[in-house]
Amino acid sequence: MAPSPKQQINDGITPENVQCNVGLQLMIKYNGDPACVKPSTASKLSSADWGSIKGEVVMELPSNDNSMELEENMSIEEKSESDDGSEEATYKVELKESMAMGN
Repeated sequence: MAPSPKQQINDGITPENVQCNVGLQLMIKYNGDPACVKPSTASKLSSADWGSIKGEVVMELPSNDNSMELEENMSIEEKSESDDGSEEATYKVELKESMAMGN
């Protein structure tokens, strides 16, 4: 778990380099202060000229089941090889709205 944006600033990290916790989006307020907010909130605040969105949302996918829930405006990229290791394929999925996938 990352320290709060305020603590990171107090530790000498620049606003643009603040790390948000998994599932949160870094925004820089109009006054230069960093904030970590949900992606849906970031879109609304950006539209209201509250601040600007920086970086990408970090998502942690479950490792022990085949289901996942994805928030808006995220992308997933996966590389895979065939069983003999001779071919490599890249799959990229971009999602613009919330959705759930699973078995």
